[in-house]
Amino acid sequence: MSLVLKMKIACSTTAYTQKPLEDALRNIASLGFRYVDLLMMEGWAHINPSEIAETPQRYAERVGDLLEKNNLTAIGINGNVSHPLTSQAPAEIQRVQRQAEGLIQFAQSLSIPIVVLQPGRASAEIGFDAGMETSIRSLRSIVSIAQAHNVTLAIETHVNSLAERYDDALHFVNAVSGLKLAYDPSHFVMAGYDLAASEVLLPHTAHVHLRNAVRGNFQASMEEGILDFGWVLDALERNNYMHPIAIEYIDGRNTEIEPDILALKTLLES
Repeated sequence: MSLVLKMKIACSTTAYTQKPLEDALRNIASLGFRYVDLLMMEGWAHINPSEIAETPQRYAERVGDLLEKNNLTAIGINGNVSHPLTSQAPAEIQRVQRQAEGLIQFAQSLSIPIVVLQPGRASAEIGFDAGMETSIRSLRSIVSIAQAHNVTLAIETHVNSLAERYDDALHFVNAVSGLKLAYDPSHFVMAGYDLAASEVLLPHTAHVHLRNAVRGNFQASMEEGILDFGWVLDALERNNYMHPIAIEYIDGRNTEIEPDILALKTLLES
């Protein structure tokens, strides 16, 4: 059997950011999914890490009940804390660490294998090299916490981030022992990068986000997008990728995304 057919295909709650988590999970289940990727980004959806940090077990029990009610299993957390990993202020660093630990404890309680964080980006206040050095230092501490809880930590290869370029993403995983990547080729298509060259990231990949894309936009309909899904799936198989794939269409960017979610689900399962 193809390795692709053995992968768990999930839907991200990014599809329903304008709805409460309970409704998002119910809608995902109604589309025929049995696995879900949970969006937990500060100030967006669906649960703020700053709130999780206070009582991770209480939130885990509440979300666990919702998952069970909808016959869903969470396979990952797509998270972002209240301050970037490039923060240098001591108070912000402390909050970053505490919130990341809360997400990890939440994940452990629900047997969610991976937490994905954003690596941060360069800014006028902090240059690229200094930003990467600071982010790496923060990630080393967070990875240590994750390993103690038997949870994998990954950073997303997100456009406009410190890990956008392939060499920079590899620098992160080489500098932080135990750190993995969340591979999202839609960002490579948006930025106009050579998709085939992204295969160097796959040996370090522990999570995948998929949606169609075009040059200049990381989200496009399945009819209009130009992402070569055949190449991506073949590359995953060549690299013995056995972790989940999360379909990550985001609401509010297209008139109707459910048809695209279902079309990509069919493509992945066919």
